[in-house]
Amino acid sequence: MGRDSADRGESLPPAKPRILAIDDQLYFRSFVEGLLSEAGYAVRTAESEARAAELAAREGEPDVVIADPAQLSPGKADPAAGVQRLRSRWPNAVVLALSASADASLRAAALRAGARDFMQKPVDREALLRAVAGLLAAPKREAEASQSGRLLDENVGLMSRVSLLERAMALFEPRVRREVERRAAELLQVETRAREVALWADVRGDGALVRTFALGPGAAAGPEVFPAEPAARLEALRAGRLVAEPDAAKPAQVWVPLVRTGKLVGAARLAAGDGRAFEPRELDACARIAAPAALALEAALDRERLAQSSLREPLTGLPGREFLDEVGRTEVHKAHRFGRRLSLLCVDVEGFDPSRGTEAVPALVSAVTRTLRTTDVLVAERAARFWVLVTDTDPLGGVVLKRRIAQRLRDVLREAHIEATPALGVANFPVDGETLELLSSAAERRVQEEHASVVRELGIEAETPLSAMGARLLDRALWLPDDFVGEAAELLIGDLACRPRDRGLLFLAPGPDKKRFLAPLTALGDIETATEVFLATDGDTVPSGPAITALSLPPNVSADTSWIVRFGEGPPYALVAGKPRSDGARPVFHSADPVLVEHMTFRLRAETGFGVRA
Repeated sequence: MGRDSADRGESLPPAKPRILAIDDQLYFRSFVEGLLSEAGYAVRTAESEARAAELAAREGEPDVVIADPAQLSPGKADPAAGVQRLRSRWPNAVVLALSASADASLRAAALRAGARDFMQKPVDREALLRAVAGLLAAPKREAEASQSGRLLDENVGLMSRVSLLERAMALFEPRVRREVERRAAELLQVETRAREVALWADVRGDGALVRTFALGPGAAAGPEVFPAEPAARLEALRAGRLVAEPDAAKPAQVWVPLVRTGKLVGAARLAAGDGRAFEPRELDACARIAAPAALALEAALDRERLAQSSLREPLTGLPGREFLDEVGRTEVHKAHRFGRRLSLLCVDVEGFDPSRGTEAVPALVSAVTRTLRTTDVLVAERAARFWVLVTDTDPLGGVVLKRRIAQRLRDVLREAHIEATPALGVANFPVDGETLELLSSAAERRVQEEHASVVRELGIEAETPLSAMGARLLDRALWLPDDFVGEAAELLIGDLACRPRDRGLLFLAPGPDKKRFLAPLTALGDIETATEVFLATDGDTVPSGPAITALSLPPNVSADTSWIVRFGEGPPYALVAGKPRSDGARPVFHSADPVLVEHMTFRLRAETGFGVRA
């Protein structure tokens, strides 16, 4: 972020605008840094406010600070306090609040505290670029306001409309219609400062609308039928026109139509409260929210109809594979559009015969269902095979979910005395494919890898201790030259700099090869990677670096044993090497078996406590 200058008698290129992003998620920091750096900005990221202050003190005050108010003031603390601290610390910088929270009060508090804009994660790449460009352009526009006031007002108005449209796009994220209704009502309330909002979005058989959601102290939430009188109001709403109703005896009201293809699919009634009337700007916001809200409601309703149709698999009662094909393509398209990630899981219960174990089918379905969020999609291809689509998750999150489902299925099968083994495969967008077909193929391929893995042959389970796992693998070891382990470590550590955006972890236990492990780690220096390195040490000095964490091996694991485990988005790899013999050769077992790497990773996590959350 620092700016170099030299007196060479020639004009220097303009300094790059400086962006400082604060977020505790390594993936999000990598995403922001990569996107904005490619756009020509000087970008630094920090995992905390304190670390950000250190960077700015060393390299200069930022022009734009991107931060999550909920992270700056965690727990029940005032979300405005963190934004106020940033404004006080860097008074010449503009703050862009960017949070995963959909809480309307958080947005309002951040803007009141001085944030120039508020966006919701996961954020669209193009939207973030436009927002940053707009924030950097704002001071220049303000300085020229005396000469171009009208143009400035037009630009600000345009940015406001674009920002509103981007916030309305969040209505398309939920697949549950009730959640779409809640978000639509909250967005209308925030943009208009309405005291009360009532939403009619259920359509009865006779075509009448029924109230489904209400906000505000005086808003009733019962299933009231939409009022048909006065007829002029209903006619105007069906034509897609807002109806404002000022009344001296009542708070000002506005009726917002949600119209799709000439049909009234919903309507909202907003009450201003406090004896005021709605401003023109607020009425304009209502009109701009109405169209995407109507489209989002219709899309959610279509998904519900599809899920309740004849596409259900008869034995499980779940939607069938056709439903996954419909919903999955939509989610993959959204992942492309908004730069998100998702995971597709194939769940195969090998050896389970539904015709002989019909009574166990509900328990199997329940084991999977209670592991998922309400926004996840579960379908059945048959009673012994399921598919799970999980949005807004990364490869690590997909594997964690896979292991939870597998354990619960094993518990059900054991309790039912059924001889069957669950095998699960997980594929991730965009790492394993950018179409639903490619993701499905990758997930099925990984199911086959589970069936064929050495893990089954050696009887390695989730509870198998690390020492026992290592002993079983070393029984299959080859005697290799003494420098093989060091060369493998150098290759994998050097690969971190070549693949800085691959998210994952690299576990290293040098054993007798300390120098061969520590030298390439030291050479990494301050290179930031999305792969976190965990180094087992017995008290030796650990190389400094942004993603290196020291820990101790479990007491029952020999210090003469070397371990390497790479897990995540990069190619999987596992190595265990025993004690050298007199000629220097060592027993080495190494493999790219992804199932083995996964088991070793989570066993290491259980015994050393490093950062994969199970």
